[in-house]
Amino acid sequence: MAAPELPAKSDSGTGQTWHGLLAKRREQTVDGPRSVEIQYVAASGVIQQMRLDGKPAKRSLLIELVAERDLGHGYLAHTAHHGLERLVLPTND
Repeated sequence: MAAPELPAKSDSGTGQTWHGLLAKRREQTVDGPRSVEIQYVAASGVIQQMRLDGKPAKRSLLIELVAERDLGHGYLAHTAHHGLERLVLPTND
């Protein structure tokens, strides 16, 4: 079953149209937030906000994109974060 879409809204600062998805947990016995709301720019698909409701201790957590920048080619490469002497084991995903 697909997550229900929230009504579109316009960002007054940029004029971009945001769309949203809302996912709710079915089982109360599973740990984690009761619901997750994702707001994204319709044209690019870039997530602007994520709200995790009900975790921890029945609180809400809002994660908001505050800036975008080019991290450069190779940012996610092994050598960008530590020296070659450090061993990184591949996963079997």
